[in-house]
Amino acid sequence: MLSQFLSPLFNHRSDGYGGSIETRCRIVIDIVHKVQSAVGPSFPIGIRINSTVPLEGGLTEADALEVVRLLDRTSIDLIDLSGGT
Repeated sequence: MLSQFLSPLFNHRSDGYGGSIETRCRIVIDIVHKVQSAVGPSFPIGIRINSTVPLEGGLTEADALEVVRLLDRTSIDLIDLSGGT
C-alpha cells in the first residue's frame, strides 16, 4: 500500500499526501516517526521500497532516489531497494 502512495501513477491525492514526491513520501516518514516513538531509539527500523515502477507514469529512479534522500533525514536504519513491481 505504501508504494501506491509513492507512485504518481496511483497517488492522485490533492491533500498533504499527494502531489510532489516530498508530499507523497510524507506518509512513509510519518510512519517511521510513529514506529520509532513506539519502539524506542535502540530498536532498528528498516523499509523496503521500489526503485522504479516499470509502468508509464509510475515511480521513477529519480523519485526513488529522492525518497532515499528524504528517509535519510529520519532515524531509519535500513533502506532496501527492490527492483520494482
